[in-house]
Amino acid sequence: MRELELLLKTVLLLLLEKKTYNNMQSIALAKDVYNTLKDKFNYSYSTNNDLGTKLFIMLSEILNSKDINADSYIESLLLYTSENQNLNKLIRDILNNEFTLDQQAIRVREIKRMLLKDKLYNIGKNMLLKLKNSSVTPEEALEEFEREKGKVISSVNYEDEAYIGELDISNMDQIEEAVKDTLDMYDNKHILKTGFKCLNEMTQGGLRRGELVTIAALPHNYKSGLTKTLFLQLARLNEPVLDDPKKKPLLLFLSLEEELRVVAMFMYSYLKFLKEGVAVDPLKDKVDKEDMLRYLKEILPNELKYEIKIIRMDPTKVTFNKIKNQVNKLEKEGYEIHALFIDYLSQIDVSDIKGSGPNGTEYKNLFKAVRNEFSPRNILVVTPHQISTEAKRLIKNGVPDLEFVKYLPNKGYYAHSGQLDQEIDLELFVHKAHINRKPVLTIQRGKHRIPTQVEEEKKYIVLEFPRKAPIIEDTENKSYCKDLGNDDEEFTF
Repeated sequence: MRELELLLKTVLLLLLEKKTYNNMQSIALAKDVYNTLKDKFNYSYSTNNDLGTKLFIMLSEILNSKDINADSYIESLLLYTSENQNLNKLIRDILNNEFTLDQQAIRVREIKRMLLKDKLYNIGKNMLLKLKNSSVTPEEALEEFEREKGKVISSVNYEDEAYIGELDISNMDQIEEAVKDTLDMYDNKHILKTGFKCLNEMTQGGLRRGELVTIAALPHNYKSGLTKTLFLQLARLNEPVLDDPKKKPLLLFLSLEEELRVVAMFMYSYLKFLKEGVAVDPLKDKVDKEDMLRYLKEILPNELKYEIKIIRMDPTKVTFNKIKNQVNKLEKEGYEIHALFIDYLSQIDVSDIKGSGPNGTEYKNLFKAVRNEFSPRNILVVTPHQISTEAKRLIKNGVPDLEFVKYLPNKGYYAHSGQLDQEIDLELFVHKAHINRKPVLTIQRGKHRIPTQVEEEKKYIVLEFPRKAPIIEDTENKSYCKDLGNDDEEFTF
């Protein structure tokens, strides 16, 4: 099975490169796979009909043919693997993702890792055979294994997991893809605006598809509230621009903390205050069931420009692979997902995340895995995250609530891992404060992984909390963005 998967991934890499770039860039690697496996697949075109031989013959044909029909070979792959559910699913999963240079680099790395394992396995097997036949001593076997291992690692050109891609200035395809990706950052079709003018200015237009965004704060500081607010705003205020017009545009919200009824109540409270200026406090007021139904069944659907799905999941049973599978399932159902909100990502089970190192490495690798999976697929990911208790010392040491968020960027004040910022595209630090005894939400922008810069004064904003209601979007008559200036007394609300 290991060799079959290695063959299959190598063949698909060549076919997708041929189909997408008309330039097969991984021939040397494919030839290495071919030479490594040729002794195992001693084939005859006329007599041998097993799956491994078919794949090996296909690899040979692709390597030795100047002009091939990639689509025809892909159809044959699906046919060959029709009785092997796992391999057939592997093919379809790869085909369902848009083939980009970033993905190409990831596929190459996967093949190199598999090839390395196969070569090391063969070296070990040969050493065991020599030991069994007493043709070498244990010391000689270990010495030979180390020597052969070094040759193998050098020949495979093994890269560590930090490697994702490269830009070779002599490679025209890579340059074209890099230019396209750069311009996509500033193309409005890839930017989802929020309902706050000041937040859009802070982020130079809004939240970009493909970004990993964190909303970080101490406990009970409106992380989830702002997350739900942005989800609702993005779904209502943006006209979807589909990469595939045959798909249905979707924003997906995975709730790992709050019950669905809590999310529904938030949406009702938000819209009720937006439309009527009426604050709903379910803890003190008796909620009108019929009115809530009317808002969620009639008013909200009529305002949505995206389809939305809100899925409640048990964080103790959710892994990164299950999140990925959920997204893949919806894409197969005909959806094009532009944004994925996860409340909270750090609560999931990280047992399927590999990596060793200091405490918190698995969470850093989790964020890396999420970004590497969804950024190439052009899916915005937004998740709240807890700030470490170490940051509380700032307040104890006299930092005012209004200034607290300004001290957080570049300090590594993240729960679980102080290195999370290495994997994040956009950091939003939030904290509740008061001005003239009235509540506000302060937001400081930290890192933003785009080439251009925004003025320093736009990296810090203050949003006004309505009385007993969520912070709703700016309207023609009302802006919830407040200009702090240099004097707190400028606030008169």
